[in-house]
Amino acid sequence: MTVAEAVHRQAEEVAVARLRKARGLLASVAPAERRVIEETAYAVAAAVAECLLDEAEGNALLRDVLENGLPPVAESPAVALLPGSS
Repeated sequence: MTVAEAVHRQAEEVAVARLRKARGLLASVAPAERRVIEETAYAVAAAVAECLLDEAEGNALLRDVLENGLPPVAESPAVALLPGSS
């Protein structure tokens, strides 16, 4: 699986989880409106995934995170920015 495929898959999983969590609220919505809400949630998730991938093209840190996951906290470049870490 490519990084792009993994990012899109994760985004879709987030949309599914959020829709599942909102199931109670969506129960009171007409079926046609519910479909529009669901389609919108998936479209937003796909757009966020594309935005992340586009941003990663020019951001080495983001690209590395998308390709390799987050490093352990002790190895994170952000740790050097914390007070008392020097």
